[in-house]
Amino acid sequence: KMNKNENIEQLTKQYRKIALKKIRTKLRKLFGCRSIDVIEHFSDMKDPRNTQGQRHPLLSIIVIGLCAVICGSDGWTQIEEFACARQEWLESFLELPHGIPKEDTFRRVFSVLDPKEFQKRFSKWIQATVFVKSGSVIGIDGKAMRGCKGDGVTPKHIVNAWSSACR
Repeated sequence: KMNKNENIEQLTKQYRKIALKKIRTKLRKLFGCRSIDVIEHFSDMKDPRNTQGQRHPLLSIIVIGLCAVICGSDGWTQIEEFACARQEWLESFLELPHGIPKEDTFRRVFSVLDPKEFQKRFSKWIQATVFVKSGSVIGIDGKAMRGCKGDGVTPKHIVNAWSSACR
């Protein structure tokens, strides 16, 4: 015999399953994908590298690069530093048989990727990720940073956007 809490937990699991199924169906109809998982969007991308001397999977390099840039990295060295600082976390979902790739590896791999193919996949991933139900509100807040303007230099701006659907 189930108590009230177990019954509520079971119903919650059922509703989550139903909601996920609806979201996946809608994502497939709109964007041709099942989820917002970056790995799903880039997993079958053609690897343009020569197979000789390949130490790191293409998918791992792409995902690390995307995560690092989203977190503010703006160069190959910073991408490597980001990855080294979060190696344990990255190893929990990526194949890293030879550890974290070096900055030169990131540079070389991203320079030989087909930019149109990468842009297509990136755009599709972003569209699926930021898909917002109609009727939701997106609040936008912006600020100009102080002390960073001068002769011929415009101030840096920070913009935040919040969706009411993500509360």
